[in-house]
Amino acid sequence: MTASRNNPRYRPISGFRARFAAARLFVSLGVGLSAVVLADGALAQQRGPQSQAPQSQAPQSLTPRTLEAPPAQTPPPSVNEPARTPSGGGTGSVLPLDVQSAPLAAIDPESIGPLNREQGGFDFDMWSGTRRGLVETMLPQMPAQTVSPTLRDLMRRLLLTNAQAPAGEAKKNLLASRAAQLAAMGDGTGLDALLRMAPSRGTDPALLRIEADMLFLESDNARVCALVASQSGTTSDNYWRKADIFCQALAGEQARAWLGADLLREHGDKDVLFVDLLDALTNGAKPKVDSMATALPLHFAMARAAKMALPADVAKSEHPAILRLVATTPTLPAEQRLEAAERAEAMGVLETKVLRDIYAGMAFPKEQLDKALSTAQSEKTAISRALLYVRASRETVPTALAQIVQQALLLARDSGRYQTQARVYRDLIVGLPPSRDLLWLAPEAARALLATGPANGANAWFDILRASAVLDDQSARMRDRLLPLARIAGAVRDPDWSPDAVANWYTAASAVEGAKPPYTGDTVPDAQWEKTVSSGSTVVPNAALWRQLQSASLAGRIGETIMLSTVALGAGPTGQADPTVLRFVVESLRGVNLDYEARALAIEAAVSAGI
Repeated sequence: MTASRNNPRYRPISGFRARFAAARLFVSLGVGLSAVVLADGALAQQRGPQSQAPQSQAPQSLTPRTLEAPPAQTPPPSVNEPARTPSGGGTGSVLPLDVQSAPLAAIDPESIGPLNREQGGFDFDMWSGTRRGLVETMLPQMPAQTVSPTLRDLMRRLLLTNAQAPAGEAKKNLLASRAAQLAAMGDGTGLDALLRMAPSRGTDPALLRIEADMLFLESDNARVCALVASQSGTTSDNYWRKADIFCQALAGEQARAWLGADLLREHGDKDVLFVDLLDALTNGAKPKVDSMATALPLHFAMARAAKMALPADVAKSEHPAILRLVATTPTLPAEQRLEAAERAEAMGVLETKVLRDIYAGMAFPKEQLDKALSTAQSEKTAISRALLYVRASRETVPTALAQIVQQALLLARDSGRYQTQARVYRDLIVGLPPSRDLLWLAPEAARALLATGPANGANAWFDILRASAVLDDQSARMRDRLLPLARIAGAVRDPDWSPDAVANWYTAASAVEGAKPPYTGDTVPDAQWEKTVSSGSTVVPNAALWRQLQSASLAGRIGETIMLSTVALGAGPTGQADPTVLRFVVESLRGVNLDYEARALAIEAAVSAGI
């Protein structure tokens, strides 16, 4: 996924000098970020004072998981229980209790959520001081298709947190907005956890449709048909009538299904795709469908139930749940499934293990496997990446495996798929013993481990590189190119770092086409800035959004800060974001004590930018 050229939050970076001009992003915040360092091979979180802002929780896993409602609070003593004097307070006699009663306040349905602070969410007052109108406007603008694991995790936790709704006149249903965002993110597990707590789950038309659409995209026909049955006879909406027809067809009630479809057409419904899919489902027909770019979730559920081939454009969908559906449909062509699976993994709706399994499930003849390296270099397709992974997974010689891993990661960087491939190969990299014999792999191995964190094992590779750099100029250049990323991740301590390291990086990276600037947060010498002055840009971020984000962060309004930060960065790779915006977002997250997330975002940006 690439950023739109018309999006003011991004600006294209062309040429090495222009990319280095963005070094301010990777240089001016490191002093603060260096307070959060690697401890025992993992990122340690350094927290600010409790009084400043709610503290960060380590990011939750982005893979689907079961969410539980907050534990029930311990009930207070019965109002009829007599009060007693404290232990040692004299005779221990019973004192009279002045009992007063008052009705319990009604639960605000907009405040419900399955996460609290102890479960990875945020504080109940996270929206305190934030105007409701701002939340109603900006919450739907959060980038549901983000490829940033850090932003996705922040959004997920924000949407699922049990928190008092912001004050102000209600013009939109915030519970429905939260549910819609979770659905747009393809987070069926989170959506179900939220809806299970919603008192209006079975009566609110918006919530009912959001839930049904999600179930359609998850091919959970048993649950969706039970939901559809609960709405039978309660509405004349064509949406539910078509869903009912689909469920009738699944139940083998073909005559009823076609009667319903004929009545829809008589009343002016012109959904030709629905009729074609019903024909495929009930009669085994093979309709010619050229595109499903505008298809509804119901259409996808019908197509999967009919085991119908889908048009090629579904793998290019921007909806995470559709991509997951395509990736996990075994009857579809391999190229289509693989392309969708890679994009679904990047968006966080498909576990990396599932992508590995899809790769490994491909059957390649021996002659193809023998040519895996050359094929991957020349074709650069999802099939060739699967071929390369299968070859790597069967390799038993460490040196040969290291060559495949290095090739896979270098090719992934060129295709903009580095983060996904680094996660795919992480287990294989961890299994390789760091040694001087594999010195040439050290930069890529350390980079992949730092990029996919926690950075277990990255230090060992970096130490080998650092030791070799003392006597070998080539090793020194490799070390210098990697040093900024290691600094951001906390693998380089203050005594081992100086502003001159940026100059060393510039010299080493200038010879590498596609190299982009580092962001360590430390001071950059003026001489280095002078080399990039001519490549400056006049594009500036959205001033209103910038000001609002700054205000929210300074005031400790954590919900607002997270919401605006995600909107400011958008759905594209963080490395393509405007450097000034990215720097400001990192600073803002640190301003509300989300240090772990700020560092993770900086690492993502550095890797995405090509360090």
